Amino acid sequence: MTINKNSDFTHIKNADKTSEDNIELPVITLDTHVIFPHVLTAIPLSTQENIQALNYAIEHNTTLIAIKKREESNGDGLLGELHLIGTEIAP
Repeated sequence: MTINKNSDFTHIKNADKTSEDNIELPVITLDTHVIFPHVLTAIPLSTQENIQALNYAIEHNTTLIAIKKREESNGDGLLGELHLIGTEIAP
């Protein structure tokens, strides 16, 4: 997932920037759980994409973002299926 440089996430130290100066980070989507900052919890990895995102973050020592899926899509593709606020999971 790509995050625009003008967002609140530009402070993430270990995020790679693209040539357009955006930040790219691996994302896991959560069906039933919400993850809050500063809370130690198990993260349910229910899809192969989530497992791949976690493995990428571990292999590249980068931040992972967890985002809760919406109960109903608003029709905007993948971004319409996700809430706009996620939680940074540091390596």
